Amino acid sequence: MNYKRNATRSLDDSIVFLSSKRKVKETSDSSECSSEVLHEKVTKSFRLLTRDEFEKLPAKGSISPVRLRTAQGGINKEFRDDSKGSVEDLAKKLSSNPDYADKVPRIQLGIYKGRVWSFNTRRVVAGWLAWGENNKVELRYEKLSSHEVEKALHIKDKRPFAGLVTAMRMGGKRSETMAIINPVYKDQLSENVFKVFKPYPSERNYDLVDENGFPKSFERKLDKAKKRFDMLAKRVEDLKVRDHLSDSKKEELAALKEVGKHVAKTYEKFKADIKSTDTTLDKRIILKVGIDAFEDTLRKYDLWKIED
Repeated sequence: MNYKRNATRSLDDSIVFLSSKRKVKETSDSSECSSEVLHEKVTKSFRLLTRDEFEKLPAKGSISPVRLRTAQGGINKEFRDDSKGSVEDLAKKLSSNPDYADKVPRIQLGIYKGRVWSFNTRRVVAGWLAWGENNKVELRYEKLSSHEVEKALHIKDKRPFAGLVTAMRMGGKRSETMAIINPVYKDQLSENVFKVFKPYPSERNYDLVDENGFPKSFERKLDKAKKRFDMLAKRVEDLKVRDHLSDSKKEELAALKEVGKHVAKTYEKFKADIKSTDTTLDKRIILKVGIDAFEDTLRKYDLWKIED
């Protein structure tokens, strides 16, 4: 990418240019927490549940836990109800006696943004662990409507490795964690997971990793950058279509176009860095500094909150 050439584009050209470059693979959450797996390497009956398969399921039933994504990126190892013990305790009970699942409350399943998610992460992780010892283990489930899914949990951030990996916290938030990988995808994901996962608080930079030890996704900031770029572009168009511009509006238009050059350069570089497969820790630090600088640029021109 020739960023110098891109930086000289007018804001008008940049709008078209950036829009054409925005397509990304649906299966990829970020460069470092890629969810790309080859499902054909997994026995069909144990592959992730698809939307079509979910629609055909009865309202209630039983399902293998390895067919499920988890909606939470991290969980405490103990259940909220102390009498239920720990996730590992439940896993041992299930692996030694799969019929014990009849005593476990049903897990809730639903569709969120085109994917099937489970909304009782501790029970599902216990199921993953148990299935690793005994692949006869299944969990009882109940299906949620789209309205019930929104009420159950709003997934604001992308889940680490698209819900195929969950961190189990040993002692609450920002404590030591253990990465639990869906066992049927473990061979495919282990190398990537442990390359970026930070289990110990002492090795975490919380500007770059979350409280569970996974790399933070900058995609939400990138989405905000795109929205601000779009609002900035709309303001330029509004000014351009006016028959007469006052001197102050002409100055505003010139300033907006100048900012547009910075936005085109910075925004496209963010996309390239975020999608890069070799985004090292140093590059991630640089990327964060770059995003902060971009936001400072918008503040400088009083464009931080442009109205629609």
